[in-house]
Amino acid sequence: MPANIIFRCDASPKVGAGHVMRCLTAAEAFSWAGWTCGFSVNAEAIDTLPALRTSGYRVEIDENERILLNAAHTVVIDNYALDAHYERRLRTDDRQVIVFDDLQTETHACDILLDPTPGRVEGDYSSAIDTDTTYLLGAKYALISSRWRACARTATERLARPIPASRILVSMGATDPSNATGQVLAALKIANLDVHIDIVLGSNAPHLKSIQSSICSAIALHIDPPDLPTIAASADFAIGAAGTSSFERAILGLPAILLQTADNQKFIADAFSNTGAALTLPSKLLNDSTLFAARIAAFAMNRTVRAAMSRAAATMTDGRGASRLLLAVATQAHSRKGGAVRLRLAEPIDRDWLLDLQHQPKTRKFSNNSAPPPRSSTPNGLPML
Repeated sequence: MPANIIFRCDASPKVGAGHVMRCLTAAEAFSWAGWTCGFSVNAEAIDTLPALRTSGYRVEIDENERILLNAAHTVVIDNYALDAHYERRLRTDDRQVIVFDDLQTETHACDILLDPTPGRVEGDYSSAIDTDTTYLLGAKYALISSRWRACARTATERLARPIPASRILVSMGATDPSNATGQVLAALKIANLDVHIDIVLGSNAPHLKSIQSSICSAIALHIDPPDLPTIAASADFAIGAAGTSSFERAILGLPAILLQTADNQKFIADAFSNTGAALTLPSKLLNDSTLFAARIAAFAMNRTVRAAMSRAAATMTDGRGASRLLLAVATQAHSRKGGAVRLRLAEPIDRDWLLDLQHQPKTRKFSNNSAPPPRSSTPNGLPML
Protein backbone atom coordinates (compact mmCIF):
# COMPACT_ATOMS: atom_id res chain seq x y z
CA MET A 1 0.00 0.00 0.00
CA PRO A 2 1.61 3.31 -1.03
CA ALA A 3 2.37 5.78 1.73
CA ASN A 4 0.20 8.88 1.75
CA ILE A 5 2.57 10.88 3.93
CA ILE A 6 6.34 10.80 3.53
CA PHE A 7 8.87 12.28 5.92
CA ARG A 8 12.05 13.52 4.24
CA CYS A 9 14.70 13.73 6.94
CA ASP A 10 18.33 12.77 7.53
CA ALA A 11 20.47 11.63 10.43
CA SER A 12 24.17 10.99 10.85
CA PRO A 13 26.85 11.15 13.55
CA LYS A 14 27.54 14.74 12.50
CA VAL A 15 23.95 15.93 11.94
CA GLY A 16 22.53 14.01 14.90
CA ALA A 17 19.18 12.25 15.19
CA GLY A 18 16.87 15.13 16.14
CA HIS A 19 15.30 15.63 12.71
CA VAL A 20 14.32 11.98 12.39
CA MET A 21 13.14 11.77 15.99
CA ARG A 22 10.64 14.60 15.67
CA CYS A 23 9.41 13.16 12.38
CA LEU A 24 8.84 9.83 14.14
CA THR A 25 6.78 11.69 16.72
CA ALA A 26 4.68 13.32 14.01
CA ALA A 27 4.28 9.95 12.30
CA GLU A 28 2.89 8.52 15.53
CA ALA A 29 0.06 11.06 15.43
CA PHE A 30 -0.67 10.54 11.73
CA SER A 31 -0.66 6.76 12.13
CA TRP A 32 -3.11 7.08 14.99
CA ALA A 33 -5.39 9.04 12.64
CA GLY A 34 -5.23 6.29 10.02
CA TRP A 35 -2.57 7.67 7.70
CA THR A 36 0.04 5.43 6.12
CA CYS A 37 3.50 6.82 6.87
CA GLY A 38 6.84 6.36 5.17
CA PHE A 39 10.35 7.78 5.49
CA SER A 40 12.84 8.84 2.86
CA VAL A 41 16.26 9.19 4.49
CA ASN A 42 19.98 9.22 3.82
CA ALA A 43 21.99 6.01 4.07
CA GLU A 44 23.46 6.87 7.48
CA ALA A 45 20.11 7.48 9.13
CA ILE A 46 19.22 3.84 9.77
CA ASP A 47 22.49 3.12 11.57
CA THR A 48 22.34 6.41 13.46
CA LEU A 49 18.84 5.81 14.77
CA PRO A 50 17.90 2.12 15.17
CA ALA A 51 14.40 3.19 16.23
CA LEU A 52 13.77 4.05 12.59
CA ARG A 53 14.44 0.46 11.55
CA THR A 54 12.11 -0.95 14.20
CA SER A 55 9.39 1.70 13.84
CA GLY A 56 7.24 -0.38 11.50
CA TYR A 57 7.12 2.41 8.93
CA ARG A 58 8.29 2.00 5.38
CA VAL A 59 11.84 3.35 5.14
CA GLU A 60 13.55 4.05 1.81
CA ILE A 61 17.00 5.26 0.87
CA ASP A 62 15.78 7.22 -2.10
CA GLU A 63 17.96 10.11 -3.22
CA ASN A 64 15.85 10.66 -6.33
CA GLU A 65 12.69 11.20 -4.28
CA ARG A 66 10.88 8.61 -6.39
CA ILE A 67 8.61 7.58 -3.54
CA LEU A 68 7.95 11.20 -2.67
CA LEU A 69 6.69 11.98 -6.15
CA ASN A 70 4.78 8.77 -6.78
CA ALA A 71 3.23 7.78 -3.46
CA ALA A 72 2.69 10.77 -1.19
CA HIS A 73 -0.30 13.04 -0.79
CA THR A 74 1.67 14.97 1.84
CA VAL A 75 5.43 15.44 2.23
CA VAL A 76 7.08 16.59 5.46
CA ILE A 77 10.58 18.03 5.04
CA ASP A 78 12.84 18.29 8.08
CA ASN A 79 16.23 19.03 6.58
CA TYR A 80 18.20 22.26 6.75
CA ALA A 81 19.88 21.52 3.41
CA LEU A 82 16.59 21.56 1.45
CA ASP A 83 15.04 24.90 0.54
CA ALA A 84 12.24 26.45 -1.51
CA HIS A 85 13.61 25.16 -4.83
CA TYR A 86 13.31 21.59 -3.57
CA GLU A 87 9.88 22.23 -2.04
CA ARG A 88 8.49 23.64 -5.30
CA ARG A 89 9.45 20.44 -7.11
CA LEU A 90 7.27 18.42 -4.76
CA ARG A 91 4.35 20.79 -4.23
CA THR A 92 1.36 20.30 -6.54
CA ASP A 93 -2.38 20.86 -6.45
CA ASP A 94 -2.74 17.33 -5.09
CA ARG A 95 0.23 17.26 -2.70
CA GLN A 96 0.83 19.32 0.43
CA VAL A 97 4.34 20.22 1.54
CA ILE A 98 5.04 20.72 5.24
CA VAL A 99 8.34 22.05 6.57
CA PHE A 100 9.75 21.62 10.07
CA ASP A 101 12.26 24.39 10.74
CA ASP A 102 13.82 26.26 13.64
CA LEU A 103 16.63 28.21 11.98
CA GLN A 104 14.58 30.67 9.83
CA THR A 105 17.56 31.04 7.51
CA GLU A 106 16.11 29.51 4.32
CA THR A 107 13.38 30.57 1.91
CA HIS A 108 10.43 28.17 1.83
CA ALA A 109 7.61 27.36 -0.57
CA CYS A 110 5.36 25.22 1.59
CA ASP A 111 1.75 24.89 2.65
CA ILE A 112 2.51 24.60 6.38
CA LEU A 113 5.59 25.67 8.32
CA LEU A 114 6.08 24.37 11.86
CA ASP A 115 8.65 25.94 14.18
CA PRO A 116 8.27 25.15 17.90
CA THR A 117 10.79 27.74 19.09
CA PRO A 118 9.21 29.62 22.02
CA GLY A 119 8.29 33.18 21.12
CA ARG A 120 8.52 32.69 17.38
CA VAL A 121 6.11 34.91 15.39
CA GLU A 122 5.11 35.15 11.74
CA GLY A 123 7.27 38.22 11.21
CA ASP A 124 10.36 36.14 11.86
CA TYR A 125 9.65 34.24 8.64
CA SER A 126 7.89 36.85 6.51
CA SER A 127 10.98 37.59 4.41
CA ALA A 128 11.72 33.88 3.93
CA ILE A 129 8.32 32.76 2.64
CA ASP A 130 7.34 33.22 -0.97
CA THR A 131 3.90 31.61 -0.91
CA ASP A 132 0.68 31.54 1.08
CA THR A 133 1.73 29.52 4.10
CA THR A 134 0.03 28.44 7.32
CA TYR A 135 2.33 29.11 10.25
CA LEU A 136 2.43 26.81 13.28
CA LEU A 137 4.79 28.70 15.55
CA GLY A 138 5.75 28.51 19.20
CA ALA A 139 6.22 25.91 21.90
CA LYS A 140 2.63 24.68 21.76
CA TYR A 141 3.62 23.05 18.46
CA ALA A 142 6.54 21.13 19.96
CA LEU A 143 6.31 17.53 18.78
CA ILE A 144 6.26 15.24 21.82
CA SER A 145 5.36 11.56 21.69
CA SER A 146 2.62 9.94 23.74
CA ARG A 147 5.20 8.07 25.85
CA TRP A 148 6.55 11.34 27.25
CA ARG A 149 3.06 12.69 27.90
CA ALA A 150 2.14 9.50 29.76
CA CYS A 151 4.92 10.17 32.28
CA ALA A 152 4.17 13.87 32.69
CA ARG A 153 1.64 14.02 35.49
CA THR A 154 3.52 11.85 37.99
CA ALA A 155 6.85 13.50 37.20
CA THR A 156 5.61 17.10 37.42
CA GLU A 157 3.93 16.46 40.75
CA ARG A 158 7.13 14.98 42.22
CA LEU A 159 9.56 17.53 40.82
CA ALA A 160 7.50 20.58 41.78
CA ARG A 161 8.48 19.88 45.39
CA PRO A 162 11.91 20.86 46.83
CA ILE A 163 13.34 17.35 46.81
CA PRO A 164 17.02 16.36 47.18
CA ALA A 165 18.95 15.52 44.04
CA SER A 166 19.82 11.84 43.95
CA ARG A 167 19.59 11.05 40.23
CA ILE A 168 20.92 13.03 37.24
CA LEU A 169 20.16 12.48 33.57
CA VAL A 170 22.94 13.34 31.09
CA SER A 171 21.64 13.68 27.54
CA MET A 172 23.85 15.62 25.13
CA GLY A 173 22.33 14.24 21.94
CA ALA A 174 22.11 10.79 20.38
CA THR A 175 25.40 11.14 18.52
CA ASP A 176 27.14 13.91 20.51
CA PRO A 177 29.90 14.45 17.93
CA SER A 178 31.90 16.84 20.16
CA ASN A 179 31.88 14.43 23.14
CA ALA A 180 30.16 16.90 25.43
CA THR A 181 29.05 13.85 27.42
CA GLY A 182 32.66 13.11 28.33
CA GLN A 183 33.19 16.68 29.46
CA VAL A 184 30.03 16.59 31.59
CA LEU A 185 31.23 13.37 33.23
CA ALA A 186 34.60 14.95 33.98
CA ALA A 187 32.87 17.82 35.78
CA LEU A 188 30.56 15.46 37.66
CA LYS A 189 33.58 13.50 38.86
CA ILE A 190 35.07 16.68 40.33
CA ALA A 191 31.72 17.70 41.85
CA ASN A 192 31.73 14.36 43.70
CA LEU A 193 27.98 14.34 44.31
CA ASP A 194 26.31 11.39 46.02
CA VAL A 195 24.04 10.69 43.05
CA HIS A 196 23.24 8.10 40.42
CA ILE A 197 23.95 9.21 36.85
CA ASP A 198 22.02 8.01 33.79
CA ILE A 199 23.78 8.65 30.47
CA VAL A 200 21.88 8.41 27.19
CA LEU A 201 23.70 7.89 23.88
CA GLY A 202 23.06 6.36 20.49
CA SER A 203 24.85 3.23 19.33
CA ASN A 204 26.45 5.21 16.49
CA ALA A 205 27.89 7.98 18.69
CA PRO A 206 31.54 8.43 17.67
CA HIS A 207 32.78 8.68 21.29
CA LEU A 208 30.73 5.80 22.65
CA LYS A 209 33.73 3.60 23.50
CA SER A 210 35.34 6.41 25.44
CA ILE A 211 32.17 6.87 27.50
CA GLN A 212 31.90 3.13 28.10
CA SER A 213 35.38 3.15 29.61
CA SER A 214 34.21 5.73 32.17
CA ILE A 215 31.32 3.70 33.53
CA CYS A 216 31.34 2.80 37.23
CA SER A 217 28.80 1.59 39.78
CA ALA A 218 27.21 5.03 40.12
CA ILE A 219 26.76 5.47 36.37
CA ALA A 220 24.37 3.68 34.01
CA LEU A 221 24.86 3.99 30.25
CA HIS A 222 21.69 3.61 28.19
CA ILE A 223 22.40 2.98 24.49
CA ASP A 224 19.41 3.62 22.23
CA PRO A 225 17.03 3.06 25.16
CA PRO A 226 13.56 1.92 24.08
CA ASP A 227 11.92 3.74 26.99
CA LEU A 228 13.79 6.99 27.50
CA PRO A 229 10.74 8.81 28.99
CA THR A 230 10.70 6.45 31.99
CA ILE A 231 14.44 6.95 32.55
CA ALA A 232 14.07 10.73 32.34
CA ALA A 233 11.02 10.75 34.62
CA SER A 234 13.06 9.11 37.39
CA ALA A 235 15.71 11.87 37.32
CA ASP A 236 15.78 14.84 39.69
CA PHE A 237 17.44 17.09 37.13
CA ALA A 238 19.08 16.85 33.74
CA ILE A 239 22.20 18.12 32.04
CA GLY A 240 21.46 18.28 28.34
CA ALA A 241 21.90 19.87 24.97
CA ALA A 242 19.48 22.70 24.23
CA GLY A 243 17.85 20.98 21.27
CA THR A 244 14.30 19.80 20.66
CA SER A 245 14.69 17.22 23.45
CA SER A 246 14.43 20.22 25.81
CA PHE A 247 10.66 20.15 25.23
CA GLU A 248 10.47 16.46 26.13
CA ARG A 249 12.24 17.11 29.43
CA ALA A 250 10.08 20.18 30.01
CA ILE A 251 6.81 18.30 29.80
CA LEU A 252 8.06 16.20 32.72
CA GLY A 253 8.86 19.37 34.64
CA LEU A 254 12.46 18.16 34.75
CA PRO A 255 14.82 20.96 35.88
CA ALA A 256 17.77 21.18 33.53
CA ILE A 257 21.19 22.64 32.94
CA LEU A 258 21.25 23.37 29.21
CA LEU A 259 24.30 23.82 27.04
CA GLN A 260 24.18 25.03 23.47
CA THR A 261 26.17 22.51 21.43
CA ALA A 262 24.95 23.61 17.97
CA ASP A 263 24.01 26.91 16.34
CA ASN A 264 20.34 25.98 15.91
CA GLN A 265 19.98 25.50 19.68
CA LYS A 266 20.54 29.15 20.59
CA PHE A 267 16.89 30.21 20.32
CA ILE A 268 15.62 27.36 22.48
CA ALA A 269 18.38 27.88 25.06
CA ASP A 270 17.53 31.59 25.33
CA ALA A 271 13.80 30.94 25.62
CA PHE A 272 14.20 28.39 28.41
CA SER A 273 16.61 30.66 30.25
CA ASN A 274 14.42 33.76 29.94
CA THR A 275 11.36 31.97 31.33
CA GLY A 276 13.23 30.33 34.21
CA ALA A 277 12.57 26.87 32.77
CA ALA A 278 16.26 25.91 32.73
CA LEU A 279 19.70 27.11 33.73
CA THR A 280 21.54 27.83 30.49
CA LEU A 281 25.33 27.80 30.68
CA PRO A 282 27.79 28.80 27.94
CA SER A 283 29.22 25.83 26.06
CA LYS A 284 32.76 27.08 26.74
CA LEU A 285 32.19 26.02 30.35
CA LEU A 286 32.58 22.44 29.15
CA ASN A 287 36.30 23.18 28.81
CA ASP A 288 36.61 24.29 32.44
CA SER A 289 35.75 21.18 34.44
CA THR A 290 36.40 22.79 37.83
CA LEU A 291 34.12 25.78 37.28
CA PHE A 292 31.51 23.61 35.60
CA ALA A 293 31.60 21.22 38.57
CA ALA A 294 30.96 24.10 40.95
CA ARG A 295 27.92 25.23 38.96
CA ILE A 296 26.51 21.69 38.88
CA ALA A 297 27.06 21.23 42.62
CA ALA A 298 25.35 24.53 43.45
CA PHE A 299 22.40 23.58 41.24
CA ALA A 300 22.11 20.16 42.88
CA MET A 301 22.09 21.67 46.37
CA ASN A 302 19.46 24.36 45.69
CA ARG A 303 16.18 22.49 46.07
CA THR A 304 14.03 25.61 46.02
CA VAL A 305 15.44 26.86 42.72
CA ARG A 306 15.01 23.45 41.10
CA ALA A 307 11.40 23.18 42.28
CA ALA A 308 10.57 26.62 40.86
CA MET A 309 12.35 25.72 37.64
CA SER A 310 10.33 22.51 37.40
CA ARG A 311 7.07 24.44 37.63
CA ALA A 312 8.24 26.88 34.96
CA ALA A 313 9.39 24.09 32.65
CA ALA A 314 6.05 22.31 32.91
CA THR A 315 4.31 25.40 31.48
CA MET A 316 6.50 25.60 28.36
CA THR A 317 4.29 23.27 26.31
CA ASP A 318 1.27 21.05 26.81
CA GLY A 319 2.68 18.32 24.56
CA ARG A 320 -0.16 18.44 22.03
CA GLY A 321 1.84 19.84 19.14
CA ALA A 322 1.50 16.71 17.00
CA SER A 323 -2.28 16.80 17.35
CA ARG A 324 -2.34 20.47 16.36
CA LEU A 325 -0.26 19.65 13.29
CA LEU A 326 -2.63 16.85 12.35
CA LEU A 327 -5.62 19.18 12.53
CA ALA A 328 -3.82 21.86 10.50
CA VAL A 329 -3.08 19.34 7.75
CA ALA A 330 -6.72 18.20 7.71
CA THR A 331 -7.89 21.82 7.56
CA GLN A 332 -5.50 22.59 4.72
CA ALA A 333 -6.64 19.57 2.73
CA HIS A 334 -10.29 20.52 3.24
CA SER A 335 -9.60 24.11 2.13
CA ARG A 336 -8.04 22.87 -1.10
CA LYS A 337 -11.37 21.27 -1.91
CA GLY A 338 -13.21 24.53 -1.37
CA GLY A 339 -14.23 23.92 2.24
CA ALA A 340 -14.28 26.57 4.94
CA VAL A 341 -14.02 24.43 8.06
CA ARG A 342 -11.13 25.09 10.44
CA LEU A 343 -10.24 22.43 12.99
CA ARG A 344 -8.41 23.06 16.26
CA LEU A 345 -7.96 21.45 19.66
CA ALA A 346 -10.19 22.41 22.55
CA GLU A 347 -8.29 24.69 24.91
CA PRO A 348 -8.86 25.81 28.52
CA ILE A 349 -10.15 29.15 27.19
CA ASP A 350 -13.08 27.24 25.65
CA ARG A 351 -14.29 26.07 29.06
CA ASP A 352 -16.97 28.70 29.66
CA TRP A 353 -18.31 28.48 26.11
CA LEU A 354 -18.64 24.70 26.33
CA LEU A 355 -20.35 24.89 29.71
CA ASP A 356 -22.78 27.52 28.48
CA LEU A 357 -23.56 25.35 25.48
CA GLN A 358 -24.24 22.35 27.73
CA HIS A 359 -26.49 24.42 29.99
CA GLN A 360 -28.80 25.56 27.17
CA PRO A 361 -32.33 24.06 27.38
CA LYS A 362 -32.19 22.82 23.76
CA THR A 363 -29.00 20.94 24.53
CA ARG A 364 -30.44 19.33 27.64
CA LYS A 365 -33.63 18.39 25.76
CA PHE A 366 -31.69 15.97 23.57
CA SER A 367 -29.33 14.67 26.29
CA ASN A 368 -29.75 11.37 28.09
CA ASN A 369 -29.19 13.25 31.35
CA SER A 370 -31.46 16.27 31.60
CA ALA A 371 -29.43 17.81 34.44
CA PRO A 372 -26.79 20.35 33.36
CA PRO A 373 -23.18 19.38 34.05
CA PRO A 374 -21.55 20.79 37.20
CA ARG A 375 -19.15 23.65 36.82
CA SER A 376 -16.22 21.50 37.84
CA SER A 377 -13.31 20.67 35.63
CA THR A 378 -10.83 17.98 34.75
CA PRO A 379 -7.11 18.31 35.68
CA ASN A 380 -6.39 19.98 32.32
CA GLY A 381 -8.95 22.70 32.98
CA LEU A 382 -11.61 21.53 30.51
CA PRO A 383 -15.18 20.96 31.67
CA MET A 384 -16.46 17.54 32.58
CA LEU A 385 -19.25 16.97 30.04
